[in-house]
Amino acid sequence: MKWCWNLLCSFLLLELAPTQAFVDINMLTALQIHKNLNGSEDPCRNFWNYACGNYSAANGTKYVDNFQLVEDLYAQAMEEFMESEGELIESDLELNEEPAARLLAQMRAYYKACIKDPEIDWSEPDLHSLEPNDWALETAKFRRHGLNAVFFDERVDVETNDSLRPVVLLKMPALSNSYSERRALQVLQRNHSGSVEAISRLVDQLRQLEATHRQEEPLVQSWSLAGLTQHIPEINWQGYFHVLLSGHLEGVLFEVSDVDYLRELGQLLSNASKSTINLYLRLRLTVLLK
Repeated sequence: MKWCWNLLCSFLLLELAPTQAFVDINMLTALQIHKNLNGSEDPCRNFWNYACGNYSAANGTKYVDNFQLVEDLYAQAMEEFMESEGELIESDLELNEEPAARLLAQMRAYYKACIKDPEIDWSEPDLHSLEPNDWALETAKFRRHGLNAVFFDERVDVETNDSLRPVVLLKMPALSNSYSERRALQVLQRNHSGSVEAISRLVDQLRQLEATHRQEEPLVQSWSLAGLTQHIPEINWQGYFHVLLSGHLEGVLFEVSDVDYLRELGQLLSNASKSTINLYLRLRLTVLLK
């Protein structure tokens, strides 16, 4: 049995060796597997010890498996590509088709948005100037710093059959969101004792609303921004996405779940204290940063 495994590894090394790229991932993977092999072990008795028995971080072996090796090399290559400021597109890739160049530009813009977040503005807003629906604008401001799924979950994807058409997914927060709620209440109790009752009441109302409308497979509606505003007028979607996307809404498709929840959410938050909403958003951002 043991000679079969050795023969298999030999064939792997011979088969993978000719494949070349900027970094020969196949060869590196095969060499990594070979480094981890413990030839003194019988694979039929303890296959794990045979396959990985020589793994030792102390001896300079960084990876215990080939998947981690490939993931790291891929991530490193993608980081270098995203930081290249377009040089690879013109020189190495020679992409002449406008859609491909536009897609790569969007990828770079997304990458930069993730790693170069502007400084958070902790200044107090003018609460007296807020209109009834401006809780959505406040939510969008915090969303720009990565805070998501406080009142609703909003994510960006692309249409199934068109990778250049953006799709925004809207739905109620997942059940796992309750962990962040509990942590926010703990921070509140330590630092803002006078506001505990109002925030706790708001959280309870949100939980009850979610429990009422949560479904295993909710119906998904596809609308334009105009359709979204028409069907769920209780939320200032135009203002929310104008803040979040700086007005770049042309051609965006919205796929919306939990429609009844979103309608009642808009009614609930329009009647809530603006200072309570703002403080709750700040608490949730604190939890996120921690």
